[in-house]
Amino acid sequence: MSIKSDATENINRIVDWSFGLELGFEDKRLIKEAYKWCDDYEHSLNQTLSYVDEYPLFLDIEIKKANASRDPEVQIATWAAAGILKRRHHGWNSIMIRTIAIAVDGHEWYYHIFFELAGDIIMTEAAKFGDTRDHNSVWTIFHRLFNVSRWAQTDYAQWVRDAIVGWAKGKIQYKHD
Repeated sequence: MSIKSDATENINRIVDWSFGLELGFEDKRLIKEAYKWCDDYEHSLNQTLSYVDEYPLFLDIEIKKANASRDPEVQIATWAAAGILKRRHHGWNSIMIRTIAIAVDGHEWYYHIFFELAGDIIMTEAAKFGDTRDHNSVWTIFHRLFNVSRWAQTDYAQWVRDAIVGWAKGKIQYKHD
């Protein structure tokens, strides 16, 4: 996806909601030790240095009111691309993992998958995630969010162990040799 210059007015700093994994004590300790050999701006497991910097984010949600002048897809595309570039910067094998983002426009929920392919950042077309027009539709959203969290606790968590915690162990080992 390319961003037109007149669309940049839609870009804030962060998305409305992000969901991340809570790492165990030992993994956090290893990562903090590896940070000793990194610049300050690199001390984050995601694309922000804010209060969520210790969480590998797996789902981002941007919410806009119906008929708002700002496009939620511009925000999530910018945010997701920043996350992929952060992973690439650290060498965290971002080719092996996908980023999920949801754009909420009024009652309608749409999701996108972001990934790298041959050095490019790819954003899939919007696919309907659900809507909030009735009780059953809201339960559909909850069910799908539950499935995303199950994916995060299995496949994504394994990627975090291999890519991020593995990076920390390698950095520590290299500096001690």
